[in-house]
Amino acid sequence: MKSLKNYILFFLWFITLNNSAQVFSIDSLKKVISTTKNDSIKLDTEIKLLENLGVFRISRWDSVLKKAIKLKYKNYEAQALNNIGFLYQNQNNIDSALKYFTLSFAKYTSINLYNEACNTFYNIACAYRSLNIYDKAIKTYKDVIFYSKVIDFKNIESYCYNDMAIICFVKGDLSNALYNLEKCVKIQENLNDYNGLATSYNNIANIYVNQNELNKAYEIYKKCFFVYKKNNDEKGKALTLANVAAVYFKQGKNKEALNLYLQYLKKWKNTVDKKNYSTTLNSVGSIYLSMDSSDLAEKYLKEAIIIRTESGDKKGLIDSYNNLIVFELKKNKLNHAFDYAIESLKISKNIGYLRGENEAYLNLYKIYKRKGNYKEAIFNYSNFIRTNDSLQNKENQKGLVQSLFKREYAKKIELDSLLASNEEKIASFKIKQQQNQHFYLNIAIVTIVILLIYIISRVIVINKQKKLIEFQKNEVEKQKEVIDEKQKEIIQSINYAKRIQESLLPSQKYLKKKLIS
Repeated sequence: MKSLKNYILFFLWFITLNNSAQVFSIDSLKKVISTTKNDSIKLDTEIKLLENLGVFRISRWDSVLKKAIKLKYKNYEAQALNNIGFLYQNQNNIDSALKYFTLSFAKYTSINLYNEACNTFYNIACAYRSLNIYDKAIKTYKDVIFYSKVIDFKNIESYCYNDMAIICFVKGDLSNALYNLEKCVKIQENLNDYNGLATSYNNIANIYVNQNELNKAYEIYKKCFFVYKKNNDEKGKALTLANVAAVYFKQGKNKEALNLYLQYLKKWKNTVDKKNYSTTLNSVGSIYLSMDSSDLAEKYLKEAIIIRTESGDKKGLIDSYNNLIVFELKKNKLNHAFDYAIESLKISKNIGYLRGENEAYLNLYKIYKRKGNYKEAIFNYSNFIRTNDSLQNKENQKGLVQSLFKREYAKKIELDSLLASNEEKIASFKIKQQQNQHFYLNIAIVTIVILLIYIISRVIVINKQKKLIEFQKNEVEKQKEVIDEKQKEIIQSINYAKRIQESLLPSQKYLKKKLIS
């Protein structure tokens, strides 16, 4: 009866860990904790309960840690240390987070759980990145990569390259960002990590868009879409189509862009987030404006403004207002255009968006000029020139960044090709060494085989000769026995004849007696 009860508890515990229903899972976990007497199951279930409930209190995990230490369950101890490190990291307490991550890493390593140890090592790097301590983060990511190569843990290696790419992108080091992403892609391709691969492709394409390398971006987006399609990721496919449409739009291919955007809006309305959806609405409105389809342009632009206002997308609102100003000017509704321009300028100044200010001043200049208020028109035009000069300086800097990006990336590619060439040479040398070793080994094997064959053949010949000699010896022995037997028979015959002869002839004594007489 007792064994049956334990079996039922174990079964309940197993179902709990694998059941997707949250309420049932939590109730079952509590049931297992209250009924089981197995310390290991109880502690493991308590950990699962904390994770399901989303408990983010250090005190609860510290309690788990103490129980694990008392029961000498080192794997649970390491897990609790790691979770406490996360909680300290969320509190921006970097010193305590690193302390617990380091203890967790040491504990996992001591019980030979190297993958878990590598995960914790990766958490240390992420802690530095979350607090924008980028130099230490990069150094730690590189250490994690080295460690992951030793234990052949490719997943963590790809995560490190991806995170380093993000850091490089934030710092404006686009060539290194692209370099790390391509390293990440190679690993993800080998692992068939489709989710990670699609994200990496998307990030690479975004870098190319940022540098106005639209043809390259388009090719990468196509790869990205194929990966999402293979993985049956509808949301990913939708976002990629929207990105491709944006590339078409920038290239002036309005019809192609409009076709993709409308597909996106129709098919994935409930799949994507509001920000991306409103961006698409605004883009469709802009295309209809360029095609002089005023009613459709107004419809999509105003719908975009509603969503962007609700979601607090400030830059998006500025973009939509500027498009509506173009629409209102075409309709000669100057007051409506003026209201949108003032609102656009206000938001641009609040968020420090220089391009938005520049466009708002230009629009206000056009509006005041049409109204005949030349004083205000000149004032706004002078502000347009001022902000435009600042933008030109930024554009020049961007041009320098683009040229630097191309040079640095070319250097990386050249360095990679040199490394690859050296690796090929080393590999070729090793192959030749192996071939030579195989050649000499084969010669040695053939020589040994020949010697073995010779020795075996000699042994066979010697055995045959030995058998022949023994046979001959036996024959001689037999002949000798025959001769001895014959000789014995002859001697016996002679002796027999002698006795007969002696019996017929008188004895010597008799003859002697007769002669004397």
